[in-house]
Amino acid sequence: MQKQFLILIFQLLSFDLLQSQAPVFSLKVHELMDLFSPSQQGGIWIQHYSGVSGNGDSYILSLGHNGREYRAILQNLTSNETLNAEGNYHFENIKLVLQDSLLEIAGFLFGEVKPNGILIQVLDRRKEKGKYIEFQKMTREGFKVFDCPVQVWYQSFAGIMDRNPVIIQLQKDFDQRIYGSISVPDKLTGYMVSGNCDDVPCEKMDLRVHDFFGERFKEYKSTPLALNQIQVEENYKDKFQIFETWTSQNKYNFKCKNLSFPGLKMYAQYIQIADRDFDNWIESFITKWTEQVVSFYQVGPLREQKQANVTMDLDWISLDWVSGIFKFTEPWSLDERSLGFTYDRKLNRIISIEEIFDKTFDYKTFFNDYISWKKKEMMSMNTSNRFKAYMELEFFTPWTLRPEGFCFTSEWNFIWGTRKIIVPYALIQEHIKKSGPLRKLF
Repeated sequence: MQKQFLILIFQLLSFDLLQSQAPVFSLKVHELMDLFSPSQQGGIWIQHYSGVSGNGDSYILSLGHNGREYRAILQNLTSNETLNAEGNYHFENIKLVLQDSLLEIAGFLFGEVKPNGILIQVLDRRKEKGKYIEFQKMTREGFKVFDCPVQVWYQSFAGIMDRNPVIIQLQKDFDQRIYGSISVPDKLTGYMVSGNCDDVPCEKMDLRVHDFFGERFKEYKSTPLALNQIQVEENYKDKFQIFETWTSQNKYNFKCKNLSFPGLKMYAQYIQIADRDFDNWIESFITKWTEQVVSFYQVGPLREQKQANVTMDLDWISLDWVSGIFKFTEPWSLDERSLGFTYDRKLNRIISIEEIFDKTFDYKTFFNDYISWKKKEMMSMNTSNRFKAYMELEFFTPWTLRPEGFCFTSEWNFIWGTRKIIVPYALIQEHIKKSGPLRKLF
């Protein structure tokens, strides 16, 4: 019986099993009108929004107001759950009470209205658990149900910082967060970037730049300048404003897929770069991971609902390779699992670190010693016992390639975030195999 179940699952996988089924939905215009009293139905403003939560659930929000009160219908297209909402009208901020079909309080909805959408926080009735949903305004004629959170992308820029050429790589997450890095290859160094969007399309950004020790280095505000260009304004420590122009090199959107079974929900969010070989490889990788999770989890009897997710943090996309880290959340572990990868776009395969160096070079000892030295340097900058304990337990295992060197990344920590250690190529250039994958760098 179990074997037949897995065969069925894998047949579904061959038909793009992660794709959520086409939802059956309605815009519920009449149902929303009925939530207002008959005397109010002559002057009601109605707008529809579509969005995806961080765990991949698709939503429709139908929102109406009469200038005094809000009424709304929130549809979860994945679970087929529908909740009504009501509250006082405020132009820019929404505070609504969610009700189930029995008119019992099911939770609360808080929203920030933007020109092109609404940023929503949904809390349970105890306000202990919540989810963030980024909704995009839709027209009735062009309504679309998204399979991915709105505007989740990776984008790289070329620019100047302190008179040095830099490569900027940014990644937008589902909750308006921006993170990434700035590489300064000529100086053999780089910086971490974090921030947030100022608008739903994320054309304006507030960015903070830190070095790898966690010290704040710069702050930027970005605005659109021209086609494929943005202007960044520096406003940190300097007494006068500094403006720079960043030119977009490439921009790629993420693809998202969902799959639900009794007791198990799976969500994958991964990059597509219009490279047939890479895109096929990553589709195959996601499918194999899904098969492994399903075969492992379905062995025993059905338990409570579990979640399995895979997302990506990208360190470098170039004409030669894609290098980043897969982040896995799986039902058999409480901890997030990281897996670094570097895909060679010329060889059309993943490369290993062993094939990069000459056989006579003990790269393991070199990297271990270098990481140990950098960890001590970090602890000399932050002397707290808590940070020291964190550093002693952090191994910086996942490796990737960046424009300025090999990159070793820590696991994400709730207090300390993510740290990176860069080993410049110039330090080990003589040991890099001349006929190996990195020959393109030298």
